[in-house]
Amino acid sequence: MNRLSIFIFFYILVCLIGSQVSLIPQVSLGMLGAYLAGLILSPAVGGFVGLLGAFAIGYWQGFPLSVAGHWIVALSVACAAYYFALLYREEGAPAWKRYGLSLVMGYACQVGMSVFLLWCFIGDEALVLWLPWSISAVLSMVVAMAIEYGWPQSLRHYLGAPRAAVKPEGRYRNRKRRARANALAKKRGEDTDSSPE
Repeated sequence: MNRLSIFIFFYILVCLIGSQVSLIPQVSLGMLGAYLAGLILSPAVGGFVGLLGAFAIGYWQGFPLSVAGHWIVALSVACAAYYFALLYREEGAPAWKRYGLSLVMGYACQVGMSVFLLWCFIGDEALVLWLPWSISAVLSMVVAMAIEYGWPQSLRHYLGAPRAAVKPEGRYRNRKRRARANALAKKRGEDTDSSPE
């Protein structure tokens, strides 16, 4: 297994563990792994983790919405994680626009799309899910943004981000290194000579 597969499996496990963390009845952090994978790895990986993670949660719970209903939820979560991470990573946009648009798009895809499609599929019973899913979706997105923002840059590779590559200095790097060391030694010598005794 390569490194990406290991981290995909890790984020699916985060989804499964988050689904067991019930903060309020019916409210959990089940989709935290999908949003975090989208922010740390890539939007496409976040969508893939969202698809597999939501379907794995449905399997774990015994498919209470039927297999077709859980496919609807899984596709909605995959779209939400993809567009959330895509808008969050938009370069050059102001921070409020990135954060706000990513939250709105993630919410519209995960909650709006899944509740609407389930309403078309099973009827008015799907509207009961609107409030707990809304709280879960917003909470998962906010926690993912907080982790991504607060995690130290030097430790991001522990969450799956690529390691920072050391760039070679080009041709004659030893000569350049010696020239820099000599210039630094010369500057230190001048500083020592010019200091008053």
